[in-house]
Amino acid sequence: MTGLPRSLPFTYNEALREHLAQPDTSTLEQAFELGRAAKDGGMEVFDLVRIHHQALAEGVLASSQNIVPERFASSLDSFLLEALL
Repeated sequence: MTGLPRSLPFTYNEALREHLAQPDTSTLEQAFELGRAAKDGGMEVFDLVRIHHQALAEGVLASSQNIVPERFASSLDSFLLEALL
């Protein structure tokens, strides 16, 4: 994983929080750009999925404001899939 900023997991967490609070095309674009940077930096799909799961384990859901619980699964899936494109 050379060429990646060390802040990628933190940036991913913040972008995911934004997406959960207000999912829209701009937050999905952030996911896409983060995924592209990760792949360009040498990350594999598994690495990106691990960052996504780490964000969940670190409490992205619990610390986010204005999140409608019924939308969690769909929003989480959308963000991850966009990052993997």
